[in-house]
Amino acid sequence: MKGFLNACGKKLSIDLLDKYNDLISGEKGKEELYNKLSENFNHYLKKRYENPASSKELDLYAINEYLIKNIDDLIKPYYIADGIKEKTILRNVLLKSSYNAVKADMPAKKEGVYAYLKSFLEVYESFLISKIKELTEQYPDMERIAFVYALELFFLSVDQEVNEAVETIDILKELAGLYPENERIALEYASGLACLSARQELNGATITVDKIKGLTEKYPENKKIALEYASGLFNLSTKQQLYEVSDSVDKLRKLTEQYPENADFALEYAKGLVILINHQEENETAETVDILKELTRRYPESGTIAIEYAIALVNYSANQETNEIAEAVDKLKKLTEKYPETERIFLSYAIGLGNLSIHQEVNEAAETVDKLKELTERYPENAKFAAEYARGLAILSDGQELIEAAETVDKIKKLTGQYSKNVKIASKYARGLANLSYKQALNGLLKTVDKLKKLTEKYPGNYEIDSGYANGLVNLSEKQKLSDAVKTVEKIKKLVEQYPKSDKIYFSYLVGLDILSSKKK
Repeated sequence: MKGFLNACGKKLSIDLLDKYNDLISGEKGKEELYNKLSENFNHYLKKRYENPASSKELDLYAINEYLIKNIDDLIKPYYIADGIKEKTILRNVLLKSSYNAVKADMPAKKEGVYAYLKSFLEVYESFLISKIKELTEQYPDMERIAFVYALELFFLSVDQEVNEAVETIDILKELAGLYPENERIALEYASGLACLSARQELNGATITVDKIKGLTEKYPENKKIALEYASGLFNLSTKQQLYEVSDSVDKLRKLTEQYPENADFALEYAKGLVILINHQEENETAETVDILKELTRRYPESGTIAIEYAIALVNYSANQETNEIAEAVDKLKKLTEKYPETERIFLSYAIGLGNLSIHQEVNEAAETVDKLKELTERYPENAKFAAEYARGLAILSDGQELIEAAETVDKIKKLTGQYSKNVKIASKYARGLANLSYKQALNGLLKTVDKLKKLTEKYPGNYEIDSGYANGLVNLSEKQKLSDAVKTVEKIKKLVEQYPKSDKIYFSYLVGLDILSSKKK
């Protein structure tokens, strides 16, 4: 528990530490905590058995006993952790160990463990905060205790729903008002506001970010509070329209100029610029991308700023002419050479290559797809690379002759087997099969359409896969006799009923009807 009390970086007096330990770990404190946990368990148990839909497989007695037994070893370390990153790691350890304790190896059991653990932690946290608050009220001059209280209030707000977090942050506001000279408490208040702004709708986030702005004016020399303001401005920009985004990003620019030595401000500015690009006209976008290029040059040690530049290059180039996409891909390749350990930049490069392949002739596209293959082999654990490779292969198959296209589609099939849980890859396989069906004679086409049907069954309700199936059915109906073609077009009609707002599938149906009409003549 000493680590918790030393979170502010200074030791409390031994006398005060003893009083705190009495409140939390003394016999009276333990008895109060266990009574609250017992009440929660009984309430949870009753609620569970009143709900017929809840799983009865989980042994609630066992998981409750495990958590009670491990309060000192697993629960306390989570609450005395210094920072969100460490808390996240410890929370994952707690969750996994809880799964193992009751052999929660099925999704329903894991959901049950997670739900009860969440309930247990809420009770423990509420008790902990009430005791810190009690100590703060007993010793109002002890700012270090107040800071510990502020710290826990911040962590509490991060885990809460928005409405609850607003109430918790209001308590932080009161605490900051009680200790106006304590900038550490003010910082926790600013941090809570910044985190809240990420989860609020536009109106609420606007008010919240204005509150952080007020804190920067009250503590003009505090860079950390200013950085929370920058974080809030970025959060706000993700919810705004063009003219509002421009204003938020301009404020981020000014903060970056105010703190030129701090790359964290530049990163928030860079992230805001990427949001701005999504709202701009083409003639404005190029200038914004250039600003990101300059930020990358100015902060060469920041791989995260380089990532934002890479994302901007991809977003900007996606709808450009072939030569401009090629130029962007070349810049992305140079970024991968400059930041060889930054996986996210390589992913942007992969996306850029995929975009480029759309505009290339078959031979050039084949070379581009080979580069995507190399990237997939470099990052075999990241299915996003495989998805880009699958996309490139599907695009390539569209321009190839039958034999080559069949070989290309087989490569997507292998990827689908390798990454069976990735629906995006499966959808590219469907696209490749649809492309192949256009080139095939009846016997081969029947097999291809059967593969498409099996994909729709394996990944039910996926529009891209079902759309590929519709395309395959259209191509099949064209090669069939009238009686068979009627049955095939009827299958497309069922897809239209499944996706009544899909112009793409409806168009396939219209083409199918036109084919039937021509066969009847």
